[in-house]
Amino acid sequence: MLVRRGANSRGVATVMEWLGRVAPFPLTLRMRLQMPKTKTVKLDVGVWFNEKSGHIHIAAKDAFISTVSNDPDSKRYHPNLYRKLAQVLKDKASSHP
Repeated sequence: MLVRRGANSRGVATVMEWLGRVAPFPLTLRMRLQMPKTKTVKLDVGVWFNEKSGHIHIAAKDAFISTVSNDPDSKRYHPNLYRKLAQVLKDKASSHP
């Protein structure tokens, strides 16, 4: 493990200590650099139906909030995604279209 007791005031080893070079970066930066590259990202997502608007809302924690509509005149129109999300809501016994 890269963390050494007494490496600095927080107990975090620096890049200099890790690589033996002069570059004091916190361990968290090194961990990001060591993470494998992937095309897949996991999101913590909440989905709910708004009966007033008829839209299905999607909220990804710390990322975005958006809506999907089944109305062909709406910019948010996406019948395939709307149908799939509506089915998920129905299967989970939540309010659904």
